[in-house]
Amino acid sequence: MKNGLTLLYVEDDKVVRDNLEEIFKAYFDRVLTTDNGNKAIELYEANDIDVAILDISILGINGLKVAAKIRETNQSTVILMLSAYSDKDKLLEAINLNLIGYLVKPVKHKELKATLEKIVAKVKNNNIITLSNNYLFNRKSGVMSNFDKVTTLTKSEKKIIQILIDNKHSFMSSLDIHAILFYEEIETDMSSNSVTQLISRLNKKVAMAFDSHEYFIENCYGAGYKINFN
Repeated sequence: MKNGLTLLYVEDDKVVRDNLEEIFKAYFDRVLTTDNGNKAIELYEANDIDVAILDISILGINGLKVAAKIRETNQSTVILMLSAYSDKDKLLEAINLNLIGYLVKPVKHKELKATLEKIVAKVKNNNIITLSNNYLFNRKSGVMSNFDKVTTLTKSEKKIIQILIDNKHSFMSSLDIHAILFYEEIETDMSSNSVTQLISRLNKKVAMAFDSHEYFIENCYGAGYKINFN
């Protein structure tokens, strides 16, 4: 399946991990695996992860803590939890982690197949964001389009829009945005003033690419930046 999607799969039982990995390869272009929660964080931070399937009971930090770490900076990655029946009570800890769901091990093939199809459909749908003034942003490819015109954003431009989408209900200051960019090691020499300049350049880039002065990022003096949707 050539869909450009990357899965992070964390499971400490090698037999189970190897078996499910083969199934996952039918649904994702890339499948990154580990048996360790600390290693999972490293893989997440080094790769563009679309979906994380996490066993609760793993080496290092547990799957719930891995999910919480992901949610510190990313609300869009789809997370599915795997648990033994005895771990079900632990899922109460996950109430604020915005999980797509959980499966109890041993996982039934029919249930897994239906869940994976649901996940892939959700990710594809989530990747296309409709912004104000009819702009479409593909958060996976970084392509911005408006009717028949398109432009490709840089890594930092793409990330800034993603940050604003993840925090769509509030304004974010340059310092807020800079803190997340620095945390994720994207252009770590960028200052908060550079964030302001980057957003300004993005505005000009969009105006030139689409021959329009209509925009999708609102700048409120004293409050910061906020992304607008149709």
